Amino acid sequence: MVKKSTQTWFSEEELRAEITGQNPWWGKEGAIPDTLVKPFHRSGYFEALRFVDNGTNERAVMILGARRVGKTRILYQLVKHLLDKSIDPRSILFLSLDNPLFQFPSLRQLLEHAATCIGKSTSDFRYIFFDEIQYKKDWAKWLKTFVQEPLKRRFIVTGSAAATLQAQGPDEGVGRWIDVHVPTMSFSEYLVLCGREPGPPQSLFSLENPTGLEILRLEQLGVLKSEFEGYLLRGGFPELADHKLDVDSAQRLLSDDIAEKVLNRDMAALYGVRQLLSLKQIFLAVAFRSSSIIDRKKLSDDFQVSPVTVNQYLSYLQKAFLLCEARRFSPSENRVVKSHPKFYVTDAALRNAVLRRGEAILENPIEMGPVVETAVFNHLYQWARQRLATVYYWRNPATNHEVDIVIKTQEAKLIPVEVKYQNQIRADDFAGIDEFCDKYGPSVHSAYMVTKDALDIRDIKGKCKCHLIPASQFVWQIAWSFADPNVMVHIREYLEKQRIWTTANSPTSDKPLGPPEEVEQ
Repeated sequence: MVKKSTQTWFSEEELRAEITGQNPWWGKEGAIPDTLVKPFHRSGYFEALRFVDNGTNERAVMILGARRVGKTRILYQLVKHLLDKSIDPRSILFLSLDNPLFQFPSLRQLLEHAATCIGKSTSDFRYIFFDEIQYKKDWAKWLKTFVQEPLKRRFIVTGSAAATLQAQGPDEGVGRWIDVHVPTMSFSEYLVLCGREPGPPQSLFSLENPTGLEILRLEQLGVLKSEFEGYLLRGGFPELADHKLDVDSAQRLLSDDIAEKVLNRDMAALYGVRQLLSLKQIFLAVAFRSSSIIDRKKLSDDFQVSPVTVNQYLSYLQKAFLLCEARRFSPSENRVVKSHPKFYVTDAALRNAVLRRGEAILENPIEMGPVVETAVFNHLYQWARQRLATVYYWRNPATNHEVDIVIKTQEAKLIPVEVKYQNQIRADDFAGIDEFCDKYGPSVHSAYMVTKDALDIRDIKGKCKCHLIPASQFVWQIAWSFADPNVMVHIREYLEKQRIWTTANSPTSDKPLGPPEEVEQ
């Protein structure tokens, strides 16, 4: 029996009609419409799939990520997977909780209404999908209650704006759900969706030991560079990768539908932020300086808000997947410098969109450096997260020498990465890496300089090799190196089905990928 609702704005029949409409597989055909399921699967799908097929009923899976990264698409793909396995369609429930009609009933009441729609008990639902769960009051308590019930059912939910932090109480979700993070698309995923991916490299590139570095032909590098510039403008959001929208329209969508909704809607609804203008100003200031060291006191002075509020807002922006932080490296974890961190926008194109930087930015070397560094950092951050490594930056205040990005692996090996997206590489561009290798030489495994076009290897005082790699190739190879093996297999199959993959494994030539006959430096 469904507890009678006190609201009078709509009827129970209208509510149940909405629930039924969100679950079309309950119909006679028992199938999910093709319009809801896209053929390309992201890594988050395979990670969640392991739980759906083999996980325990005692833990839910929480799919987290920014707006428009494809979380809802993953839920529909999981529903299709279950239907393909001949799971009873009426044992699968999907609810998009940002629907206005779903704001009044509790989660328990919604389950009861759904069961009434098909003449079943709530215990008959074996797979329950909640999309955008953070919009339901007390969702964490309800989810904890559901997974503790002795029923054979699994909960798969999505959340934007770091729903886990909205849980009431620090231990609300401990041990009750598994986080699956879905970042914006990598450069290789972007290439697949826009039909320009040449396919997986012949050998996977190892950041720790770059023996698998694949040397591409000059025409292939030209294709990657051109598409990389498009990636910096359109970003890693699936619906923008097919180039159906021009750059201006794509950037308006990014700015209005992603950043503005997070800043103006989510922050007020989820965190109770009242000074929305100050929050937006802080975000725009940090976005403009993406890849720079941020002085939080200066932000406080410039926008007339307290230092506590600045710290709070920066934390919220990170929880909303708009910003990412890198602290200054120290060999001792206890001495890692927490003040003056670097901040990066989590997608370089999002930075360009909110600042209204169109295609003209590609001809602006002053801005392109930070933009490319942002893209490089985001790829290395995903690489590090997969390997339980940590990403820092390094700076010596005494000499003013700096290394843009430093990765500390689980084995305590150090990998310095400097980004120099410029026409010529000068001797003094190596000053930061030189000093870093002098200071931490035994721990430095390999070093990299990400360039605009230069491809070379330099010896750093006999202590390590510094690999100079064009940004488009570096990001492409890194993206493939952290791809889930299931994703790699899937991409091969996807490309074959789309007739993009050729026997030559190249978008521009009959020749296979491999070392060029001549490499111009």
